[in-house]
Amino acid sequence: MADRIQNRACQALWLQTATEARAAGLAFRLGASPLLTAEEREFYRDVMFPDEQHHSHMCHDLALELGTPEAIPLGIFHEEHDDLEKIVSMLTVERLFMYGIERTIQFFRQWGPEFEEGFRVIEQDEKPHIAHGRKVVARLMHDPNIAQAVRGFRFVAITGFRREMVEPFTEIITRPRPSDG
Repeated sequence: MADRIQNRACQALWLQTATEARAAGLAFRLGASPLLTAEEREFYRDVMFPDEQHHSHMCHDLALELGTPEAIPLGIFHEEHDDLEKIVSMLTVERLFMYGIERTIQFFRQWGPEFEEGFRVIEQDEKPHIAHGRKVVARLMHDPNIAQAVRGFRFVAITGFRREMVEPFTEIITRPRPSDG
């Protein structure tokens, strides 16, 4: 059973690797978005893009410490169609990830302190990302059409997060923590 749990944890980190790399790509693209102010574009390009790349590299290295992950199926991620959807999707997924960060850290620390350290780096980096995303969305939602679209994009992002990041790993998410006995 322990090997199965470790293999599932490895696969979860591998999926997180891809998720972070995807976020880096979205941030890079938003760095040129006409929907955003110059300052907002700069943050996506100069702060979020390199942070998300770094998160992806950390998750990659941690996954390989646990085993050999399987390839991630094509088409697993929801495809955002415009810049507003990219902004809302990134913000929503970051917020959901942060919601479970303590449980994630408690679970992964059983394989060593480098797992907790990696997730703490992500946690610290995500705080300004979320603050930035909230500020951008608040500015954009003054337009009623955008406000309606934001609500729809949030629903899609929440559904996708559950399907892509939670449901495949229910076994390890709901598993008692090592300290729970």
